[in-house]
Amino acid sequence: MGTAGAHNGTWGAFTDVLSVETVETVAEPCLELALTAAQRWAPESERAGLEAQVAAAARRMVDA
Repeated sequence: MGTAGAHNGTWGAFTDVLSVETVETVAEPCLELALTAAQRWAPESERAGLEAQVAAAARRMVDA
């Protein structure tokens, strides 16, 4: 698996957790990890989109 495949698998794990988790002590660190992953490890061309996905997940959690 190349870098892109590893990246997509990691990102999928974050989005899976964030789509169902409601416990703040679990969700908040996951949001932080997702943002860190987007900022540090994602290719520059993908960062803005991934950061937007983290923001959208946070908004959904607040609105729920």
